[in-house]
Amino acid sequence: MPELPEIEKLVRRVRRDLAGKQVHEVLARDPNTGELRSQPAGRATTITGARRYGKMFSLDLDNGRSVLAHLRLWGAAGFGDRETCLAAQPTLALRVGDGEYF
Repeated sequence: MPELPEIEKLVRRVRRDLAGKQVHEVLARDPNTGELRSQPAGRATTITGARRYGKMFSLDLDNGRSVLAHLRLWGAAGFGDRETCLAAQPTLALRVGDGEYF
């Protein structure tokens, strides 16, 4: 279970590495089948920042919306190429920038 320092470290990394990058694709795990399904991001959406709320964090988007997340029991968020990120069996993955995944 991640503690506050791990969440704060993640938020700072998102602010440093992902702020200003566009979201090009959203992969979401289907709760019924367990498959990751690709959804186009729709209109160009940019990550503007990140915030921590206790053990939860949010990704702020330029359209005024946010993605609120909790790392659950596993306590991991992946950064990197598609294979590395998806190997962690995420519930949600975002393709940002130049093919990076979060």
